[in-house]
Amino acid sequence: MVDKGWLRIVEAFIAITLILSVFSVMYFKGHSKNSIAEDFDKKMGVILDEVSASFDLREEVLNNNEKAINDFVATRFASGWKISARICNLNELCSLQEYHQEVYSKERLISSTLQKYAPKKLKLFVWQE
Repeated sequence: MVDKGWLRIVEAFIAITLILSVFSVMYFKGHSKNSIAEDFDKKMGVILDEVSASFDLREEVLNNNEKAINDFVATRFASGWKISARICNLNELCSLQEYHQEVYSKERLISSTLQKYAPKKLKLFVWQE
């Protein structure tokens, strides 16, 4: 016959194990989302750096040519991810036309040294298809 004290110790051990398992799953799930967000932040920063460094791409942004910019940024992401670029005036709110569950975004101001162009805001949006 098993002593009741040992049975309570085993029950307590199982309860603690279940609670720690739930907490560890929640921690690692949240941690992986943060690392994905950091990866996208870096990738989008590199793309925005390329656009701001290229005379031709800056001119496309200043001329509001979203198609050319979208074609450029689409080549920079792996399949399974959708990316969209929006060009807005500085005082406008840049947002997507349709909404998705989880979207990562980053923006940059693009300007020219010429006086005839007003600066524009280029914003990138990335989500999973």
